[in-house]
This record gives sequence, C-alpha cells and structure tokens, in this order.
Amino acid sequence: FGYQDIYLLDLSSGTKTKVLEKTHWGGDFSHTGRYITFYERKNWWIYDIDKEKKTNLTGKLPGTFEDVEDDHTTPEKPPAGPGVIWLKDDAGVLVSNQRDWTLLRMPSLLATQLTNGGTEQIDFSPVRLTENGEDMTITEPFYFRAFNEKTKASGFYSSDSLGKGKMLFYEDSNVNGLVRAGKTDRVMFTLSSFDKSPNLLVSNLGFTAAKPVTKTNPQQANFLWGKTELVKYKSRWGKELEGVLIYPANYVAGRKYPMITYIYEKLSQGLHNYVAPNADNPYNLQVFSQEGYFVFMPDIVYKGRTPGQNAVDCLEPAVQAVLDKKVGVDPAKVGLTGHSWGGYQTAFVTTVSKMFAVGVAGAPLTELTSMYNTHYWNAGITNQVLLETGQGRLEVPFWDDPKLYMDNSAVWRSKERTAPILIGHGDKDGAVDYHQGIALYNTLRRMGKNCVLLVYPGENHGLNSLPVRRDYHNRVLHFFDVYLKGAKPEKWVSDGVPFGEK
Repeated sequence: FGYQDIYLLDLSSGTKTKVLEKTHWGGDFSHTGRYITFYERKNWWIYDIDKEKKTNLTGKLPGTFEDVEDDHTTPEKPPAGPGVIWLKDDAGVLVSNQRDWTLLRMPSLLATQLTNGGTEQIDFSPVRLTENGEDMTITEPFYFRAFNEKTKASGFYSSDSLGKGKMLFYEDSNVNGLVRAGKTDRVMFTLSSFDKSPNLLVSNLGFTAAKPVTKTNPQQANFLWGKTELVKYKSRWGKELEGVLIYPANYVAGRKYPMITYIYEKLSQGLHNYVAPNADNPYNLQVFSQEGYFVFMPDIVYKGRTPGQNAVDCLEPAVQAVLDKKVGVDPAKVGLTGHSWGGYQTAFVTTVSKMFAVGVAGAPLTELTSMYNTHYWNAGITNQVLLETGQGRLEVPFWDDPKLYMDNSAVWRSKERTAPILIGHGDKDGAVDYHQGIALYNTLRRMGKNCVLLVYPGENHGLNSLPVRRDYHNRVLHFFDVYLKGAKPEKWVSDGVPFGEK
C-alpha cells in the first residue's frame, strides 16, 4: 500500500511547496489549474493554490464517500464512485458518494444534490454529452446512466443545476452508450439483453420518441436460445448476494441438466449482457448454454484474510440456492471454472468442496508462498502487492503467518481433492507464472489423482493466438463433457500425451 507526497513546483522560480503528505490516492488539478482535489480521511478535499488553503468538500454532505463495499485488506478503503468531475471554467465540481452525485458551485461550495438513488439502490454515472468532449457546463442539463443494483435494470436520467431531475428512459435491459449528434436534439444509444443482441436507438433529448434504427442478428430467430434470471442467496457469514443463472438453450422443464459455474468476483451485474457464441473464447457462456448446460455466475465477496475459504463460503450456498429452485440442475453434475483469480478459486474450491464434480482452472495461483516471491511482469510489480492488499487479501507477508498461506493454497490442501481438474497455462504468462500450474500438476500426479495440464508455448496470461484459443476452447468443452455428460474421453484426457509426442 504505497504512499506519496505531492508538491507544487513553480517553474519560473523553482520554489517547491508540499501540499499533500503521505497520501495513497494522489491529487488532480482543476481545469484552470487553480485548485487541486484529493481524497483523504473518507472525504474529498480541495486545495486552493492562490490562498494556500485546504477545504473539506464533502464533510457536510449526506452519505458516505468511502467505498464501504470494498473488501480488500488495505489500511484505507478507496473513495466511492469515480471521484470528482470539474465543470467548464471551474464553475463547479461534481462529487459522488456510493450512488449519488452532488454539484458544488465554486467558490461558494453551495451544494445541490442532483440524483437520489439510495432507496432504490440505483447507481448513477455521468454521461458527457458535450460536443467534441468539451467540459460539462453549469447551465446545461446533466445526464447520467442509471443502473439498478437490485434488478439490473438501466436507463438514463437528467437533472438541471437546481436538482430538478427525472428518469428519461428505463428498462429491464442493458441500456448504454449514450452519445449526442453535435449540439442537436438527437441522441443515440444501445439496448440489449441476454437474448436480444444490441441495437441502436435514436431519440430526442427528452426521450419521448426513442426508436430502433438497427435490427442485428435476425438469424438468431432460427436457433434455440437460453434465458437468464437472478438467483439470490447469502454467504455463510450472512452477506446478501446474487448470481446470474443461464438456462440451457434446449431447456425442457422436468429434465435434468449438468451445470457449469463460472466465477471471478462479482458477476451478477452481467444479467442483461448479450453473449454471442464464439469458439475463440474458452469460457463462452453462450456456447455452454447451446451445448445443453445450465451456466451459473455467482457473486463472490471476502471477509478477513481467507480468500480460499471465503470463495467456498459463497459458492456452496450459491449453488445450493440454484438446486433449491428445482429447475432441473443435476446436483451430481456441477462443474466449476474460472481464469486467473477465478482459476485460483476454482483450483482451491474443487480441492476442499465436494459440491463440484470437476474443475477447469485457467492460469491459476496454486501455491501462495512461491507466488508471493515472483513478479507480476505484465504490470511491473511484485506479487507481494497482489497477495497482501490486492486480490489475495492476505494482509501480511508469508513469514508472519505461514499457516495462512498454506491453508489458502490448493497445493497444500491436495490430499483433500477428489474432483478431476484441468489446468491451462501459457509458458510465458506474465501475470501468474506457469510454474504455479506445474506445482499443482506435479503434486496431484505424485498423489495419483486425476489432473490434466495444458501448456501453450509462447502464450501470455490471456492466450493470444487464434489457434491456441480455439484449441483450449475445444479441450475445456470436452473435459466438461467427459465428467458432466459421460462423453468418451479423448486420449489426452484418459492417457495424457508424452512430452516427446506433443
């Protein structure tokens, strides 16, 4: 968790003045250069360069400006929302709390709340509708994209500088991408859902005449297509969570189907995302659905310093909530998959949980002590940052709590594994060293347990070349088919391929 001091340097005299000390979040100039905005002690502040004075912008405003939902093990939580936005000529500044935006006029700091999404759990994000990316002005209406955290509905909202606002367009769909044609009364945006591909709509600024101007993917009507729904559940420590359940494209009520659970961290916001079938993506959710699988994307959150067990304590209740719906998921045929951090959780959870019949882990972290001592080459940092205060959330180095690192490592828990696992890695992975995959593979091979390791020469963290992505896509699908559908295993699954024959 790095800190920095911020100085102002007078380029004519060379005078250097310290304006911020030991800040993690840094500072930003206003457009005229007179002010610096910065986040400190759970509030947004302003530093007036001419007056050499600091003022708390948000201390008297309602709500919290700290991201209370952030669960990383850092000394300070980050600010909520995207921060602050300066208006043209520094006439005012927009600040956001967890959901809403407030206008502060300069220099009086007179405050006007522009949105009110707290009771409905609607998050607002400013949309810049000015010409050629110009700054927003205090005399023009402010536009926001609205997203409902509970229902995942979305739309557009506007407010004037006095706080008089209204919802302009709002649907149980993915509404996004609002742009304006110059300074005219015409705007364009996209609308889509899981079963409706994105289309462009054109409207006036009042949104009283919105109409579609495209009709994409008409051929989809010739194919079976799944549907999505939200599944609500609680983590084992009582945190209310959600997940997206995608039905098989060929779903028939009363039949039993296998289910693939795809994970990372929070994924439920993708309820209305349109996913086109694509053989270039090894984890394509639409392909899984078209192949006759339920697909589940549950939210995972964290508490304390046990990321592996936290994943178990979110995923087992999540899958049980799906089973309790009795829509046809076979409890004996549930698989788990993810890549990178999702790969770590897949490797760990399928080691200690008996709820999953098979796992596919892409580029997984498997032994956290050795991972701690390597580098995240793609980002130019050590993995000490990743594991202490990043996604690892372990807070301390391994020498202060070696048991913590062992307990959260799939390698050290391997005696508990019963489920087969496929591990995929590129040998030039600059994020998760592919020796992490080798460590788990050699451990399980020595134990005589069911494990397949795929290593793609020259490939980085995300697998770049098209032939490699398609090969991995096909192997992931086949591995699930073997263990969730009873398909006859190809030789690379049943016997492996000697290195000299690869």
